[in-house]
Amino acid sequence: MTDKQKAAAVWTNASQNPVILSDGSAVAPGEGTTPEQAEFAKGSFWEEHGVLILGAPKVGGDEVSVIAELKKDIEALTSQKVDALAQIDTLTSSASELNQKLSAALADADTLRQENVTLKASAGTIDAQLSEAQAKVKTQQAEIEALKKAAK
Repeated sequence: MTDKQKAAAVWTNASQNPVILSDGSAVAPGEGTTPEQAEFAKGSFWEEHGVLILGAPKVGGDEVSVIAELKKDIEALTSQKVDALAQIDTLTSSASELNQKLSAALADADTLRQENVTLKASAGTIDAQLSEAQAKVKTQQAEIEALKKAAK
């Protein structure tokens, strides 16, 4: 191993599976080690069997464009998420306002129902008084007619 290789602080996981190092940390497939993980890679079982190879992960042109496209997608989705959260806040606020208006309308409707019951009771009393007054008027008219006949 050359001095350059010994000084290298990055090892790449060349397998399709994660590699668990002796410190308990993991290196994902195709990913590189951190400088702290590199010390556990040197001379390890993984290096012996060619799973961890010296050097940083190499990303080709196609992978770079895929990564760039994925980053754009992540930015777009993040923006959509922010917009959706703002809409949720607006809708939640509107729903709260509508709930307050509904509660007020229900309270008004209950007040009107109570007034309606009171007015119906008053109307019943007035109707009974009217019937009594009409009966008195008929009685008095009959008495007046009787008096007129008696006076003739």
